[in-house]
Amino acid sequence: MPKRKRVKKQESQPIEEAAVLKLGKWLKSEEDVLKRNAREYLEFHNCTLRDIFTLERHEQKKFFKHCTKDINRTYVQIKKKCLRMFDEKNNLGNYTEEEVATLQQLDGQITSSDRKYAEIGKKLGRSAGSVRDRLTKVGKGLTKKGKLAWTDDELKRFHDARAKLGNDFKKISESVGTRTPRQCVQRAAAEKKQEAAELTRSEKATLVELLYNEPVNYVDEIDWKGV
Repeated sequence: MPKRKRVKKQESQPIEEAAVLKLGKWLKSEEDVLKRNAREYLEFHNCTLRDIFTLERHEQKKFFKHCTKDINRTYVQIKKKCLRMFDEKNNLGNYTEEEVATLQQLDGQITSSDRKYAEIGKKLGRSAGSVRDRLTKVGKGLTKKGKLAWTDDELKRFHDARAKLGNDFKKISESVGTRTPRQCVQRAAAEKKQEAAELTRSEKATLVELLYNEPVNYVDEIDWKGV
Protein backbone atom coordinates (compact mmCIF):
# COMPACT_ATOMS: atom_id res chain seq x y z
CA MET A 1 0.00 0.00 0.00
CA PRO A 2 1.32 3.48 -0.85
CA LYS A 3 2.26 5.57 2.10
CA ARG A 4 0.12 8.53 2.89
CA LYS A 5 1.78 11.89 2.84
CA ARG A 6 1.77 13.67 6.11
CA VAL A 7 0.21 17.09 5.84
CA LYS A 8 1.82 19.62 8.09
CA LYS A 9 -0.76 21.16 10.32
CA GLN A 10 -0.81 24.91 9.94
CA GLU A 11 -0.98 26.95 13.05
CA SER A 12 -4.12 29.03 13.25
CA GLN A 13 -3.41 32.69 12.94
CA PRO A 14 -5.26 35.05 15.30
CA ILE A 15 -8.02 36.95 13.50
CA GLU A 16 -7.59 40.66 13.79
CA GLU A 17 -10.67 42.47 14.95
CA ALA A 18 -12.18 44.79 12.37
CA ALA A 19 -11.87 48.44 13.22
CA VAL A 20 -15.16 49.97 14.30
CA LEU A 21 -16.03 53.01 12.22
CA LYS A 22 -16.85 56.15 14.11
CA LEU A 23 -20.22 57.83 13.97
CA GLY A 24 -21.66 61.06 15.24
CA LYS A 25 -19.96 64.36 15.92
CA TRP A 26 -16.49 64.92 14.52
CA LEU A 27 -13.58 65.50 16.89
CA LYS A 28 -11.22 68.42 16.40
CA SER A 29 -8.37 65.97 15.85
CA GLU A 30 -10.32 64.35 12.98
CA GLU A 31 -10.99 67.74 11.41
CA ASP A 32 -7.28 68.57 11.64
CA VAL A 33 -6.41 65.35 9.78
CA LEU A 34 -9.04 66.15 7.16
CA LYS A 35 -7.56 69.62 6.64
CA ARG A 36 -4.07 68.12 6.36
CA ASN A 37 -5.25 65.61 3.72
CA ALA A 38 -6.98 68.35 1.74
CA ARG A 39 -3.88 70.57 1.91
CA GLU A 40 -1.66 67.71 0.69
CA TYR A 41 -3.93 67.05 -2.31
CA LEU A 42 -4.13 70.73 -3.27
CA GLU A 43 -0.37 71.20 -3.04
CA PHE A 44 0.37 68.07 -5.06
CA HIS A 45 -2.09 68.98 -7.84
CA ASN A 46 -1.36 72.72 -7.65
CA CYS A 47 -5.03 73.75 -7.38
CA THR A 48 -7.43 75.44 -4.97
CA LEU A 49 -10.62 74.34 -3.22
CA ARG A 50 -12.58 76.54 -5.60
CA ASP A 51 -11.10 74.57 -8.49
CA ILE A 52 -12.11 71.28 -6.88
CA PHE A 53 -15.78 72.19 -6.56
CA THR A 54 -16.04 73.31 -10.17
CA LEU A 55 -14.92 69.87 -11.43
CA GLU A 56 -17.16 67.03 -12.56
CA ARG A 57 -18.25 64.47 -9.97
CA HIS A 58 -15.80 61.76 -11.04
CA GLU A 59 -12.93 64.27 -10.71
CA GLN A 60 -14.08 65.43 -7.28
CA LYS A 61 -14.14 61.79 -6.17
CA LYS A 62 -10.31 61.66 -6.32
CA PHE A 63 -10.13 64.55 -3.84
CA PHE A 64 -12.65 62.96 -1.46
CA LYS A 65 -10.85 59.61 -1.58
CA HIS A 66 -7.54 61.25 -0.65
CA CYS A 67 -9.25 62.97 2.28
CA THR A 68 -10.22 59.57 3.76
CA LYS A 69 -6.58 58.81 4.65
CA ASP A 70 -6.04 58.12 8.39
CA ILE A 71 -9.68 58.87 9.23
CA ASN A 72 -11.73 56.00 10.64
CA ARG A 73 -15.02 56.97 8.98
CA THR A 74 -16.95 56.00 5.86
CA TYR A 75 -16.35 57.61 2.48
CA VAL A 76 -19.85 59.14 2.55
CA GLN A 77 -19.28 60.71 5.96
CA ILE A 78 -15.98 62.22 4.86
CA LYS A 79 -17.42 63.50 1.58
CA LYS A 80 -20.27 65.27 3.42
CA LYS A 81 -17.82 66.77 5.90
CA CYS A 82 -15.62 68.04 3.04
CA LEU A 83 -18.61 69.69 1.39
CA ARG A 84 -19.59 71.40 4.63
CA MET A 85 -16.08 72.57 5.48
CA PHE A 86 -14.52 73.42 2.13
CA ASP A 87 -17.27 74.34 -0.34
CA GLU A 88 -17.54 78.15 -0.27
CA LYS A 89 -21.11 78.10 -1.56
CA ASN A 90 -22.14 76.04 1.46
CA ASN A 91 -21.23 78.84 3.89
CA LEU A 92 -23.02 81.92 2.58
CA GLY A 93 -25.07 82.51 5.73
CA ASN A 94 -28.82 82.63 6.23
CA TYR A 95 -31.20 82.70 3.28
CA THR A 96 -32.74 86.07 2.48
CA GLU A 97 -36.49 86.50 1.95
CA GLU A 98 -35.88 86.82 -1.79
CA GLU A 99 -33.90 83.57 -1.83
CA VAL A 100 -36.61 81.76 0.13
CA ALA A 101 -39.26 82.97 -2.33
CA THR A 102 -37.13 81.79 -5.26
CA LEU A 103 -36.50 78.50 -3.47
CA GLN A 104 -40.26 77.99 -3.11
CA GLN A 105 -40.81 78.48 -6.82
CA LEU A 106 -37.93 76.27 -7.91
CA ASP A 107 -38.92 73.52 -5.46
CA GLY A 108 -42.29 73.33 -7.17
CA GLN A 109 -40.90 73.49 -10.70
CA ILE A 110 -38.06 70.96 -10.35
CA THR A 111 -39.62 67.80 -8.92
CA SER A 112 -38.37 64.66 -10.68
CA SER A 113 -34.76 65.51 -11.51
CA ASP A 114 -32.01 63.34 -10.02
CA ARG A 115 -29.90 66.48 -9.59
CA LYS A 116 -32.68 68.65 -8.17
CA TYR A 117 -30.63 70.24 -5.40
CA ALA A 118 -27.69 70.91 -7.71
CA GLU A 119 -29.95 72.60 -10.27
CA ILE A 120 -31.63 74.78 -7.63
CA GLY A 121 -28.24 75.59 -6.08
CA LYS A 122 -26.85 76.66 -9.43
CA LYS A 123 -29.72 79.14 -9.90
CA LEU A 124 -29.33 80.48 -6.34
CA GLY A 125 -25.54 80.52 -6.31
CA ARG A 126 -25.45 78.07 -3.40
CA SER A 127 -24.24 74.51 -2.95
CA ALA A 128 -26.47 71.50 -3.45
CA GLY A 129 -25.89 70.53 0.19
CA SER A 130 -27.05 73.94 1.41
CA VAL A 131 -30.23 73.72 -0.66
CA ARG A 132 -30.91 70.17 0.52
CA ASP A 133 -30.49 71.15 4.18
CA ARG A 134 -32.77 74.17 3.78
CA LEU A 135 -35.51 72.10 2.17
CA THR A 136 -35.33 69.01 4.36
CA LYS A 137 -34.66 70.51 7.77
CA VAL A 138 -37.81 70.46 9.89
CA GLY A 139 -38.20 73.87 11.38
CA LYS A 140 -39.72 77.31 10.96
CA GLY A 141 -41.41 77.67 7.61
CA LEU A 142 -41.06 73.98 6.68
CA THR A 143 -43.42 71.03 6.87
CA LYS A 144 -42.33 67.57 8.09
CA LYS A 145 -42.06 66.46 4.47
CA GLY A 146 -39.45 69.13 3.83
CA LYS A 147 -41.74 71.39 1.81
CA LEU A 148 -41.92 75.09 2.49
CA ALA A 149 -45.16 75.71 4.38
CA TRP A 150 -47.65 78.34 3.21
CA THR A 151 -47.45 81.58 5.18
CA ASP A 152 -50.52 83.50 6.36
CA ASP A 153 -49.91 86.20 3.72
CA GLU A 154 -49.67 83.59 0.97
CA LEU A 155 -52.91 81.95 2.09
CA LYS A 156 -54.71 85.29 2.13
CA ARG A 157 -53.55 86.11 -1.40
CA PHE A 158 -54.45 82.59 -2.51
CA HIS A 159 -58.01 82.72 -1.13
CA ASP A 160 -58.61 86.24 -2.45
CA ALA A 161 -57.41 85.16 -5.90
CA ARG A 162 -59.56 82.01 -5.87
CA ALA A 163 -62.64 84.03 -4.98
CA LYS A 164 -62.06 86.24 -8.04
CA LEU A 165 -60.50 83.83 -10.53
CA GLY A 166 -62.06 80.48 -9.68
CA ASN A 167 -59.87 77.63 -10.92
CA ASP A 168 -57.56 79.62 -13.18
CA PHE A 169 -54.48 78.50 -11.26
CA LYS A 170 -52.01 80.11 -13.63
CA LYS A 171 -53.42 83.56 -12.80
CA ILE A 172 -53.83 82.58 -9.16
CA SER A 173 -50.12 81.71 -9.09
CA GLU A 174 -49.30 85.15 -10.50
CA SER A 175 -51.47 86.79 -7.82
CA VAL A 176 -49.83 84.82 -5.00
CA GLY A 177 -46.40 85.66 -6.40
CA THR A 178 -44.39 83.00 -4.55
CA ARG A 179 -46.12 79.79 -5.65
CA THR A 180 -46.27 77.86 -8.91
CA PRO A 181 -49.58 76.88 -10.59
CA ARG A 182 -48.93 73.29 -9.56
CA GLN A 183 -48.51 74.25 -5.90
CA CYS A 184 -51.76 76.25 -6.07
CA VAL A 185 -53.60 73.24 -7.49
CA GLN A 186 -52.20 71.05 -4.72
CA ARG A 187 -53.25 73.59 -2.09
CA ALA A 188 -56.80 73.76 -3.46
CA ALA A 189 -57.07 69.96 -3.55
CA ALA A 190 -55.76 69.66 0.03
CA GLU A 191 -58.28 72.22 1.32
CA LYS A 192 -61.15 70.50 -0.51
CA LYS A 193 -60.15 67.15 0.96
CA GLN A 194 -59.97 68.66 4.44
CA GLU A 195 -63.40 70.24 4.10
CA ALA A 196 -64.91 66.94 2.98
CA ALA A 197 -63.38 65.07 5.90
CA GLU A 198 -64.51 67.46 8.63
CA LEU A 199 -68.03 67.91 9.96
CA THR A 200 -69.15 71.19 11.45
CA ARG A 201 -70.28 71.32 15.07
CA SER A 202 -73.93 71.69 14.06
CA GLU A 203 -73.67 68.69 11.72
CA LYS A 204 -72.13 66.60 14.49
CA ALA A 205 -74.88 67.67 16.96
CA THR A 206 -77.59 66.80 14.42
CA LEU A 207 -76.02 63.40 13.76
CA VAL A 208 -75.81 62.59 17.49
CA GLU A 209 -79.45 63.63 18.00
CA LEU A 210 -80.69 61.50 15.09
CA LEU A 211 -78.76 58.46 16.26
CA TYR A 212 -79.96 58.95 19.83
CA ASN A 213 -83.60 58.98 18.73
CA GLU A 214 -83.25 55.90 16.53
CA PRO A 215 -85.16 52.98 18.18
CA VAL A 216 -82.41 50.40 17.56
CA ASN A 217 -80.08 48.27 19.64
CA TYR A 218 -77.32 47.56 17.09
CA VAL A 219 -75.39 49.65 14.63
CA ASP A 220 -76.40 47.53 11.64
CA GLU A 221 -80.06 48.32 12.36
CA ILE A 222 -79.61 52.05 11.68
CA ASP A 223 -81.27 53.44 8.55
CA TRP A 224 -78.24 55.37 7.30
CA LYS A 225 -80.07 56.66 4.23
CA GLY A 226 -82.66 58.28 6.45
CA VAL A 227 -79.94 59.80 8.64
